[in-house]
Amino acid sequence: LKESDQADFVKQNIELEWERRRIKEIAEQISQVLQNHTHELWYFAAPKAINNQIVELLNDESKKSMKINLHSDLTNIPNNKLLEHFIK
Repeated sequence: LKESDQADFVKQNIELEWERRRIKEIAEQISQVLQNHTHELWYFAAPKAINNQIVELLNDESKKSMKINLHSDLTNIPNNKLLEHFIK
């Protein structure tokens, strides 16, 4: 490999590792919030690219109580419009 190709490869690996860690961190935070707050069910949405990865890392109890899982990025949806996406 050329030096520039090696540098690109290393950069790509670092970015993939960073993303993997963030996904794990998100799943841990969701599981912790759900453990700390009483709930019967909950809804989840995340972009298709990371949704399944997050869900796989949730604890079993969190997975069982998830009622709806949307493969959608709802980050720019106003708070008062969020539930509409889950009840369509």
